[in-house]
Amino acid sequence: MLLFDIPPTVEVDACNGGRGGQHGHRNQQTGDQPANLLEPLTSAQFDHAIKLPDARGALRQIFESIYAEFTGKHHFAQEIIACHLRTLVWLVRQHFAEPITESQTQVARCLNYIHENYAHDFPAEVLARKVFVSPSYLFRIFRKKKGVTPMHYRNLVRVDKAKLLLLDPKFKMEEVAERVGFKDVKYFARVFKKETGSAPSEFRKRNRPA
Repeated sequence: MLLFDIPPTVEVDACNGGRGGQHGHRNQQTGDQPANLLEPLTSAQFDHAIKLPDARGALRQIFESIYAEFTGKHHFAQEIIACHLRTLVWLVRQHFAEPITESQTQVARCLNYIHENYAHDFPAEVLARKVFVSPSYLFRIFRKKKGVTPMHYRNLVRVDKAKLLLLDPKFKMEEVAERVGFKDVKYFARVFKKETGSAPSEFRKRNRPA
């Protein structure tokens, strides 16, 4: 069941006194979640709305997830909402970026594929075939755009997803590793520590609910 009835174009209503502002104010009063995360969204001064294409429903899914966490009083809702907001900011920035070149389109298609298939093992050659270029050329344009190789970027996505799972104590370490695409839990731990500076067990212990 859909929480929102959002058409293929999403309208972000940032006008003061609009529906979005009223909802934010009501949630802040009831104390559903800590106010410091969303306070900038409800206190900032805006005077216009923007419309973004959402044919694939990605924006709608993010808004539904944020709403569910904001009203559900779940553990670690603030951290989960922050992850959703980072994804939302990335999508909005992509929409308003400079005119898209062919290489940027190829990188964007690779990014979409990685985000949708991060839990699967696939070589760089698969990504290259998706955009009809050679692996060496893909590595070059991808590193220029993102600063890392495609496979390194996939690990970054996996680690980010693993953080969310580690916040839930019901998932064993082996299950977390498998869900984000690592068959070897020791290799998962090495990658996680390399990217975050702490082992998965340390991250879980540090973020354990009081």
